[in-house]
Amino acid sequence: ETSISFINLPCMPNADTDDGITPLISAVAAGSLACLEILIQAGAKVNISAGGATALHIAADNGSVELINCLLKAGADPNISDEDGVKPIQVAAARGSVGAVEILFPLTSKVDAFPTWTVGGILEYMQSETNKQQ
Repeated sequence: ETSISFINLPCMPNADTDDGITPLISAVAAGSLACLEILIQAGAKVNISAGGATALHIAADNGSVELINCLLKAGADPNISDEDGVKPIQVAAARGSVGAVEILFPLTSKVDAFPTWTVGGILEYMQSETNKQQ
């Protein structure tokens, strides 16, 4: 069994690249729950955005229920919109991720553009919008 310890290492969980990519954003993009948990324990900020999207947007795009739950438990805000005004629930719905939409739905403020603010209504609306763009 391998374990990672930051006891003797300087840890900068919020360091970022010129593009604003933090270790937490990278861990979510890679789908690594283990790294995400370690970074959160080390004090990584969960609502930082890179390229206009938060880690929760990226997890929603990947449809990762585990990462979404971990981020929400750590205080990620599901009502932060990306640079296009899109919330994580919309990203998840556009990808057809029912599980992610179900988790985010009770925590997300209503988006007025949706004719029906239900899990099914959000999925249907975003799928139709995605199909229009293709």
